[in-house]
Amino acid sequence: AAAKKVYEGLNEGHRARTLDLADDERAALHDLHLLTMKPMLYLANVDEDQLTAALPEIDGCAPVPICAKVEAEIDPAEAKEYLEAMGLAESGLARLVREAYHLLGLQSYFTSGETETRAWTVPIGAKAPQAAGIIHTHFEK
Repeated sequence: AAAKKVYEGLNEGHRARTLDLADDERAALHDLHLLTMKPMLYLANVDEDQLTAALPEIDGCAPVPICAKVEAEIDPAEAKEYLEAMGLAESGLARLVREAYHLLGLQSYFTSGETETRAWTVPIGAKAPQAAGIIHTHFEK
């Protein structure tokens, strides 16, 4: 029944993830690995004056506004001042990374030693042993 509902929805031009499916129907379709069932992240290359404007949603998702011109002009040494002058709290790249992490259910945690500080990516809600297993698999055991 779920496959038929998705088949009909796809033929009508809808993406599988936008269809009204129950959790058990989604689980039944999992092994199909439908691309249109995957989460989507939309980016919009906008003019400088549209960076803080609300953009219309696409399939229920608000696009992340990025101005390629602004991103190209950011000098790492003066990034903070440049972004503040533009009225932005962070760069488009930083916004993109934050939104991608959120969409994928990921977070970073940091380790620091004498020679380096590193960021590690783990699923949101991971316990300390699971996070430690990302560094060295024997740590988790």
